[in-house]
Amino acid sequence: SSGINAEYHTNNQTIKTEIMFKLYLLMAAMLLTQAMGKLHTSKRIMDSPSQEEECKGSVTLYEQSKEMVVTEDEDFKPGAMVDKVNVEGCGCFVLFTRKGGMGKSVFLDGKGERVMEKVMKVRSVRKIECDSYIK
Repeated sequence: SSGINAEYHTNNQTIKTEIMFKLYLLMAAMLLTQAMGKLHTSKRIMDSPSQEEECKGSVTLYEQSKEMVVTEDEDFKPGAMVDKVNVEGCGCFVLFTRKGGMGKSVFLDGKGERVMEKVMKVRSVRKIECDSYIK
């Protein structure tokens, strides 16, 4: 009886060792796969310059004959009575009726000139990532 018990114990130990070895191989494969993915991703990031560095967009606000060119976040005091805008370069902008990017807003995506449906009192402009604005 003790011979059978010893054989069972040895087989049980062998099975546990095989399972542990397989788990070790599986974890090593997963870590290697993850590391390769990170290397590939970081290489891609380094190859292409960030969009922020490239983006040199602007929006020109027209208040009758007066022009104001905005390239970054800006507040106006007093507000500008805007009847037309022109977006140039890359990037998107949002016009707001209140300072600090508050109040009613108009989203400007893409290049081009737009005549406002009605004159808008713009008190702040925010430059944003085009895909960050929910339309």
